[in-house]
Amino acid sequence: MKRFAAIILTVVLAETALADPALIIKQRAKDTANQNNAQQGQPPQYPGAASPGSPAPAPVPLTPEQKAFLTVANDLAVPKAEDAKKLATDLMAIGFAASKSTATIQKLAKDLIAALEGKSATPEARSRIVQGIRTVMNGGAQPAAKIDPYIADVSAILKIAGANATAVATVNADLKTLRTETLPAPVESPIK
Repeated sequence: MKRFAAIILTVVLAETALADPALIIKQRAKDTANQNNAQQGQPPQYPGAASPGSPAPAPVPLTPEQKAFLTVANDLAVPKAEDAKKLATDLMAIGFAASKSTATIQKLAKDLIAALEGKSATPEARSRIVQGIRTVMNGGAQPAAKIDPYIADVSAILKIAGANATAVATVNADLKTLRTETLPAPVESPIK
């Protein structure tokens, strides 16, 4: 038994003595850097540790576009039929396309609320819905092949959230109408 204990003790001591050289080198480099910083009057650098007494960094203010995006996402959290006008106004704020039809945006808002009313979409799902709508509204001269995947994504998210197939198809049609309305008018060539 003494022999077995001696073997175990030898193995443990050997492992300690043969520690990973990369860890030792890394720790020595950190110590050297901290000593150099101390000589220059700088505090030591420890990842993730805030220096005591220093205030937390101030949050970065949101841009108007980011505020509008979050407002629409929050509008979709617990949508009610009476909020359709507010949602339409907020949707107008996320679009930059010059030729948006207010009637189409209002119809989209009403249909979105109808599709999501009583349903629970996650914050991530709501953000993806808003991102898809914003992309459609701001698609401008993008070909339909680049915009249609966003429309399909919105439809898929609505299905996952529990919207019925008719409501999903209605929102899908609204987005396709919006896509065609935001396309710039074709320019006639001066050469005939």
